[in-house]
Amino acid sequence: MTLNSAGAQRDLLRDRLSKYCAETFDLELEQFDAEFFVDFIAKELGPLFYNAGIEEAIRTHQAWSERIQEEMDLKRSINTAYRRRRSIKPCIHHGYNGDSFSISRVRGRKTMSLITDLPAIF
Repeated sequence: MTLNSAGAQRDLLRDRLSKYCAETFDLELEQFDAEFFVDFIAKELGPLFYNAGIEEAIRTHQAWSERIQEEMDLKRSINTAYRRRRSIKPCIHHGYNGDSFSISRVRGRKTMSLITDLPAIF
């Protein structure tokens, strides 16, 4: 496997590797030696970094999917609660108030607690 990067990127990697070897190990790498070393690193370590990146992307995607699912379930439970309370229709959702959501009638501004045991996701 060879590194298929653009010429400028490949030159930059080669130069940085040569500089690192010179500063750290007192080892001067010629141009071809540095290029072969870059190819070796890409061949041996590239798949490890690639797989680690893919695994991280999968974990991130799963976490966001679970969060979206939890929010959809919460919305579904709130919508179910709204449908059960026909007596307060039409209503306006006024927002989160401590440990419960409060809603009020459009006329008269009478408030009542809708749900008192919401999970702490806010």
